[in-house]
Amino acid sequence: MNVTFQPGDLVRGFAALYGWPIKPRSILVEGEHDQRYFGVADRLYAAETGLQLIGNKLAIFPTGIGDEGGAFGLQKHFHPLRAIMDRDVDRDGHKVFHAIALFDSDLEGRRGFAALSGRHLSYRKWRDIFLLERCLPRTTRDSAQLEKLVATTNVPWKGMDCEIEDLVSPDISECFLQENPNAVFRTNEERAGGMHYFFRPQYKSKLVKYVEDYALLADVQRVVEVLKSLRFYVGLPPDGELER
Repeated sequence: MNVTFQPGDLVRGFAALYGWPIKPRSILVEGEHDQRYFGVADRLYAAETGLQLIGNKLAIFPTGIGDEGGAFGLQKHFHPLRAIMDRDVDRDGHKVFHAIALFDSDLEGRRGFAALSGRHLSYRKWRDIFLLERCLPRTTRDSAQLEKLVATTNVPWKGMDCEIEDLVSPDISECFLQENPNAVFRTNEERAGGMHYFFRPQYKSKLVKYVEDYALLADVQRVVEVLKSLRFYVGLPPDGELER
């Protein structure tokens, strides 16, 4: 039996081993919650504008659960996936698939961010690997310029961790905390309109479900803006595409 391989088949086969829903552009995140928050932002944005931010050309997913996910799993799996993507090209030498990695801006995430840009790997910060920040400018794709812009625009929150929950509006987070007063283990940090919540791990799944059930577009606007920036970085129209 003759077997004909098409460009991208190596990537598709490798991704299938892990159940990863790759698309022409993929963003690998630390966990399922990141994926779900971006999904909420996409759904509410599409309902308002008719444009999709995820859609047919972009996938956002974690590398797994437990040890296969998180910052460690992202470090473990990103390199082999990207290595295949970078070599599985069409006849003109163009990549069929492309992926970037997005780490939380916390201790573990920053460690992973640094590790993947180490001297033995060719990944460049703010080109191949990114940190989740409250403001991600979309005026340049040049990694050196972008690194400076990210640092400058996030000065008001310098030294303040940023996780996906911190991008949800304080209004809906405070409503959740009124119903779940034990959800945090220490006082929240607030600075220049930005928040960092110290949620107990067991409450994070409850919070994302609460946001899925009750959020309005305004409640996830910062998530929308980050998603637009990530689209820009992977070469997609930042404002989205018509639903199909």
